[in-house]
Amino acid sequence: MPPGGPYTLVLQGKKTIVFKDVLFGEVWVASEQSNMTYALSGATGAAEEIPKANYDEIRSFTVPKKIAVTPQEETGPAAWEICSPDTAKRFSAVAYFFARDLHRALGVPVGIVLSAWPGTAGEEWTDPESLRREPVLQPLVERSDASAEIALEFDDFELLFAPGDARGAYAPSDNVSELTARVKPRACDALPENPFRI
Repeated sequence: MPPGGPYTLVLQGKKTIVFKDVLFGEVWVASEQSNMTYALSGATGAAEEIPKANYDEIRSFTVPKKIAVTPQEETGPAAWEICSPDTAKRFSAVAYFFARDLHRALGVPVGIVLSAWPGTAGEEWTDPESLRREPVLQPLVERSDASAEIALEFDDFELLFAPGDARGAYAPSDNVSELTARVKPRACDALPENPFRI
């Protein structure tokens, strides 16, 4: 399929699935820490650039933040956004300017998959099994695994008893105290600034 579009993609089997407004072109992953998540709205020259950001062939997909200790195949609710003055202000500034310049240079659609999380280390973006094969990295892997487990447990606890969460209404008060005493100090002691979130 040549670069361009929009195309209509039809998958046929027992059921027929139709995807509309599909583009073929370059797809790049934008992944890092806070520098990559910095929005175009806060970048130098944003007031001049955003009104001109009409690029139907530039799309951005933001991967929702989700803690996991194993690789995930599903991202959770998310969608591609077409670059326009209304949407571009939310785009990663680095990714936007890269996509804009690449689109101008190649004349093809450009998709950006933004998968970035402020405060994470490079190891969190590396295949865990690759890290475990290196003996010198074992202390780092063990610390990262332990921190991720604590972060998962604490996030589950916060979700369970979040204000307005119907599940919290049925939780006995002694469970709240017990979980607070058990989980929160561990999380705070082990993760004084940024939990390792994989």
